[in-house]
Amino acid sequence: STIGAKGTNAYTSFDQTGFLNNIPANELERWLKIEQERFRNPVLRLFHTELETVYEEFNMRTQDSDQGKIFDSLFRGLFQQHNYGRQPVIGKPEDLKNPSMREIYHFFNTYYAPNNMAICLSGDLDPEQTLDMIEQYFGGFEPVDQPERPKAEEPAFQQPAEKTVWGQEAENVMLGYRLNGASSEDAKYMKVLEGLLFNERAGLIDLNLNQRQAVMQAMCGFVPLKDYSLLLINAIPRAGQSLDEARQLVYEQIQNLRQGNFEEWMVEAVVNDLRLKQKEQLASNNGRVEAFVDAFSNEVPWTDYVRELEGLAQ
Repeated sequence: STIGAKGTNAYTSFDQTGFLNNIPANELERWLKIEQERFRNPVLRLFHTELETVYEEFNMRTQDSDQGKIFDSLFRGLFQQHNYGRQPVIGKPEDLKNPSMREIYHFFNTYYAPNNMAICLSGDLDPEQTLDMIEQYFGGFEPVDQPERPKAEEPAFQQPAEKTVWGQEAENVMLGYRLNGASSEDAKYMKVLEGLLFNERAGLIDLNLNQRQAVMQAMCGFVPLKDYSLLLINAIPRAGQSLDEARQLVYEQIQNLRQGNFEEWMVEAVVNDLRLKQKEQLASNNGRVEAFVDAFSNEVPWTDYVRELEGLAQ
């Protein structure tokens, strides 16, 4: 905070851990000094305070929230071999109750190495001077031999897996489709298919379910991850409507998609909407950094990342 940093935060997701700072451009060198020291030799002085914070987040997400329980159950059903389903991002209760400083330092020394990290910057920077400063403060970090990252292969489903989750909130049904990873052809097509199904205006789910009030609410979203991706579709039934009835209405929209029961102009419109969202994202430093991080974490070459919409338009 003494160098004027704002939004200082960190997050952990399925394939990455990120550390965020919004700093004045004229404080770049002091920021690099601070970060170099932090990643060179962290000291876990607030270990138990942080542990209590994470445990409370665990309680809020997996104990008090029906949606959190549903997500956990869905991921366990879709990924029975891969850690996406076997190891929750926030951890399991037995892990959080018995943490080991020795194991945490071992993890840090194994994975927090320059061959596993990226420094993503956007702002009022001189590229050559910035690279020189990064070399000065991070150039001495040595690569570390890391264990090969296992990719557990998931067998194809022979029939849909169904799970029931009990909670205190209103009923809803969630469908999950398992797809190939963020750098695959699946991911490219799914961005268009997601928009055809749901775009909050003219998708099949918007027109046939939400605007007609056939259900209380329905939506879908695409989640690109490094090894696999997911298409998630959620529907909340109307009063007196069963979960099976709501699910059947969603299935009908998927059938409409398969059979081409949508206007042809929709494909071009979806791509144009993706272009607009990309321009809006890249208009800010935060948005540009997020794009760098996504491409790096998912191992998508930057040239492919920025040209993706050109391919979708074809």
